[in-house]
Amino acid sequence: MSKRMKRHTSSRFYGSCVVAGSLLFIIMMVALHLLRPDFNPLQRFMSEYLVGSFGFIGAAAVFVLGATFLMLLVGLRISVCSSGFLTASCVLLGVMVISACMVAVVPFDDVMLPDGSFPPSFTKGDINHIVFSALLYVLLLALLLTLPSAYKRDEKWRPFSRVTLFLGFLTLASIVGIILAPFYLRGLAQRGTFLVILVWLLLTGLHLRQAIPESFVKATLLFVVAVIFVIFVASSVFRISSSFSTPHRTNPYLYWGMVVLCFAVGMFSFWRGIVELLMYLRERKTESSLR
Repeated sequence: MSKRMKRHTSSRFYGSCVVAGSLLFIIMMVALHLLRPDFNPLQRFMSEYLVGSFGFIGAAAVFVLGATFLMLLVGLRISVCSSGFLTASCVLLGVMVISACMVAVVPFDDVMLPDGSFPPSFTKGDINHIVFSALLYVLLLALLLTLPSAYKRDEKWRPFSRVTLFLGFLTLASIVGIILAPFYLRGLAQRGTFLVILVWLLLTGLHLRQAIPESFVKATLLFVVAVIFVIFVASSVFRISSSFSTPHRTNPYLYWGMVVLCFAVGMFSFWRGIVELLMYLRERKTESSLR
């Protein structure tokens, strides 16, 4: 077997692992939601499902996600042409693997209170969990904005660079949605972010397998942008409308300044994401007409 054939076979194997890991994570989290009907998914963060009698399922799901990141790291390393941007992306993925495992190892000690507030005092475990969770989001965002530069240096992956950049801006918008969302929609906003992450993992895994229909990519990206846009707008509208009836403790100028800033960042991310998506669709249409 030639070296090129071995590389193709290895790429397909790691792509299959990424797809299988993503689907297994989804199945485990859906099962966990069904086992905890006392948790309102619109309010509850996914991390809260790691607490309680079924917490081991949530921890196992996060470990599966970490293993999926690891398979993706190896798959990209052997499939994409070597460059400094690829090395930086692999380093980010490696730290993401560690952060995901630490999120599972150090869960919350206490869940959120029914009114949407956190317990009066944070334990050391709570603080560690929040730090590793925030680090995971920051690393993911940095990865999705760095990886396209590595893809552009590989002819086979170049068309996928705009898809990844689009999902990166969409991730930024969804994270802003979590910040803007009132307590009764925080869980929904976080699940929107995970929707983008899982779509990125599935599309990248399928691309590693070189078995991804163009129509599937277009339909998936349009579906994701529609869902995230609805969640973002709903979070913003409910946050702003609830602010008129609920007094806030902080300085009103500082409060509204932060709301406007977050909303502006979110809308900018949507705009940049749509630009990248339209350019990707135009490139695909041009290539199809040339064939």
